[in-house]
Amino acid sequence: MSLFGAMTAGVSGLNGQGEAISVISDNLSNLNTIGYKANRTLFSQLVTGEGGGNAAFNAGGINSSVLRGQNIQGSLLSTSSATDLAISGDGFFIVTSDANNNANTETFYTRAGAFSENSEGYLVTPDGLILNGW
Repeated sequence: MSLFGAMTAGVSGLNGQGEAISVISDNLSNLNTIGYKANRTLFSQLVTGEGGGNAAFNAGGINSSVLRGQNIQGSLLSTSSATDLAISGDGFFIVTSDANNNANTETFYTRAGAFSENSEGYLVTPDGLILNGW
């Protein structure tokens, strides 16, 4: 194993731990955010070799990736608001920037169900996006 291989393995370990700490920080900072789903860090060992019949050991290091929990069912909580909604199972609420749904209307998807009624009688998100439905 070369000195370069040893340094590369060490640096990959530090990068992986740095990413894990970032994911943990993100989970903690969004702990009370409506609709937030926790993320996880996955680690895999990189195995390398120089090949041939007389292969010497070469440190491979690690690789890390983030498993995002965006489609995971969250806890259903009761609220005192009659306009709050929840989805149990698959699916999203479709919200738009304009009630008229013209060519310039932006469409978004959310699982956060904190809605309120605006002055026109539409259910809207805290950001003012209008809930689509019938």
